[in-house]
Amino acid sequence: MDAVTRSLVQSSGTVLLVLLVCTAILAVLSTILMIKFVRLQGKWNEVTGGGDRQSLEAMLRNHTSRQEQINTELADSTRRIDLLEKKMKSAKRYLGFVRYNAFGDVAGEQSFALAIFDEDGNGAVISSLVGRQEARVYCKALVDGKPERDLGKEEEEAIERAARSAPSRTR
Repeated sequence: MDAVTRSLVQSSGTVLLVLLVCTAILAVLSTILMIKFVRLQGKWNEVTGGGDRQSLEAMLRNHTSRQEQINTELADSTRRIDLLEKKMKSAKRYLGFVRYNAFGDVAGEQSFALAIFDEDGNGAVISSLVGRQEARVYCKALVDGKPERDLGKEEEEAIERAARSAPSRTR
């Protein structure tokens, strides 16, 4: 073999070795890309339910429709809550009750004072005085937590008992 042929054989061996290494690297990279593709495909199937483009479009339409329905229900619920809050504000929900003996000749604390008012302190105090011969009932209006007439100590106590559970504005 002459020198030129020998040099050519050695060069082709080196070229083959380089091509073999490049092929091995490409095979490893192809395997890695295939694994990533399979994982991505699995995630895609998870999102789309394994369907095609048409089912993805249908899924998005259904989602949009459901979102519109939820928004409508939310607006309706908000409107109803606002209405209920307005009604609740004027509901007579704070109560105070005191029983007592108005007269010495009647036992058993038959007389009473009942205070009832709303969040703004509007309502009434109802008193019943029970004696042996007669019974009397009185009603005094409350406006903004203030009585329109003078109150007895039992009526004031009934208002205080009702105010314990009321918001701070009516106390």
